[in-house]
Amino acid sequence: MNLEQMMKSIKGRVPDPETMKSIQDLADRDRKALERLEQLPSENFVIPRKELETIRAIREILLGYMSYIEEQRLSYENNPMLFPQVLRGGEQEQEVLRNMMNFLDKYDDIWLCKFSTESQGDGKNLSETPNDSIYYMTNSGASIRFKMANLKEGIECVVQPFADFIYFESPEEGASEIPKLGYFTQEYFTQEFTDLIKGDEKPEEDYHSSIRKYYNNGKLEDVPKTSKIKFQHNGSPVNRIFFENNK
Repeated sequence: MNLEQMMKSIKGRVPDPETMKSIQDLADRDRKALERLEQLPSENFVIPRKELETIRAIREILLGYMSYIEEQRLSYENNPMLFPQVLRGGEQEQEVLRNMMNFLDKYDDIWLCKFSTESQGDGKNLSETPNDSIYYMTNSGASIRFKMANLKEGIECVVQPFADFIYFESPEEGASEIPKLGYFTQEYFTQEFTDLIKGDEKPEEDYHSSIRKYYNNGKLEDVPKTSKIKFQHNGSPVNRIFFENNK
């Protein structure tokens, strides 16, 4: 358990002395780890303006697909004798999801890779099921996820928001900037990035994130969570890589 998880577990109650000691130990561990990282070469995560514009355009097109499904639902509710019912997770939604991914596949100049993760698993005995999440990762490291396990809840619950940055971790091998089989996904979301891709005005410059990457001998060492990260998604292990372009 990390410090953030520990603090969430005691929310709303007074911790006992043993828990207080555990909190202090975790805080000391995190402080020492950050001090060690700060001795290493590092760089901020950056999305070029052109890529940012493409992300914004893709987001709008995906929203258009989802709006179409919602319009079809409302048409049936208003006139069930004239329009077919659109079931959540039904064939029509599945077809729209296939169309979405076919559309994204054609944007091959922006994607570094497309991969999936297990809906359940520990990263050792990898398997594939229809509930596996499917990810697209840009050349800079932003990502979008299709959470197929949510299909029965509706397409709007399948298509997840764009994340600022995704990287991959293995308990044995450490961190990686590219997906590897058995590695777990780590996604970071900031309000600044979310607002930027939702905004009406086109970006005029590259996006310089507060997220910082640390390297050790040229290899990614860690990407520590900062106060500006509003949400972190600790994902499942990668079980398939559909394609990967050279970085």
